[in-house]
Amino acid sequence: MLLSVRPVARVLSFLGSTLALSACEGALSIPNNEMTWGFIQTSALSAGGGTYTTSPSGQFFRGSLNSIPDARVKPDTCISLPNTAPGPLNVTYLDAGAAITAQFGSRTDTIPRVSSASRTSYEVSAPKSFQPGDSLIVKIPGAAGGFPASEIHAKTAEVLTIDSLSIKPQPAAAQLRWSQSTDANSSLLVEFRYSSSGGTTFNQLIRCAFTDDGVDSVAYDVLQPWIAANAASRNVTYTRLRTQINSIVGGFLEVISTFPVPTPSAP
Repeated sequence: MLLSVRPVARVLSFLGSTLALSACEGALSIPNNEMTWGFIQTSALSAGGGTYTTSPSGQFFRGSLNSIPDARVKPDTCISLPNTAPGPLNVTYLDAGAAITAQFGSRTDTIPRVSSASRTSYEVSAPKSFQPGDSLIVKIPGAAGGFPASEIHAKTAEVLTIDSLSIKPQPAAAQLRWSQSTDANSSLLVEFRYSSSGGTTFNQLIRCAFTDDGVDSVAYDVLQPWIAANAASRNVTYTRLRTQINSIVGGFLEVISTFPVPTPSAP
């Protein structure tokens, strides 16, 4: 069932941010034609005391995308670009059934359909407890004329700990160390945001994608604009990205799991 056609700034509230993180690196290129897409997202929230929650969500649509996040694509490189939101895309939202289910470890959550004038999504009313690194099984009942019945198995992103970010004098590199992943289907995305005018609005960023093996570096000349900004005019964020991409008839179904640092607090 076709539900609506909308030009939206981020396509999906969660997909936009992860596409922005992975733009130009850490992404799987897709032919720019009309395809059927399903995205399931889960991102860790801190509940205090070393415990975590997440608000799993899903969205299904038909439209054109040039690329999708893929944690297996890790060229260990950085790019500089303006810190702007992705441009609008036209998509047709699809019905995937009255609810989908997400099984974290041994617990299964029902994620109901939520419709508005601007989009249709699948969202929980409150965050759910989980352990980062849990297995995840998502079942989609599907709907006639909408998204097909599907099932996808994935692993959620493990806890990420940043051990150090050491800036060395020119011409040495900035050295980065973190807790490495348990397998190859994970990458580390780092964004160095800064203000080119010395203010507190970050209008520039340097985006890097790394193999999730616990150690890497950024050349000094690449990071120099960020280093030159004063402390109030810059910040850095880290994201462990895990993806699982399955082919479906006429498109793709993907799980996007992230563990951000700093980790937002659960509401």
